[in-house]
Amino acid sequence: MENDTRKKLVVSKSELPVTCPLPGEEMWCMHPKVTIPLDQTDKYNCPYCGRLFILDTKSS
Repeated sequence: MENDTRKKLVVSKSELPVTCPLPGEEMWCMHPKVTIPLDQTDKYNCPYCGRLFILDTKSS
């Protein structure tokens, strides 16, 4: 995963499935764990914190 900013995350296909908040983040207890459906779309905003997850379609 490549962090562009705290609110944007680029994810490779090999890293799926991905959840928000990410393991080990301070935010872990601040909102429920959400599975990000990047298998269905190439961009998705977490409904709780607004972080943008982007699927790197060029990765495997």
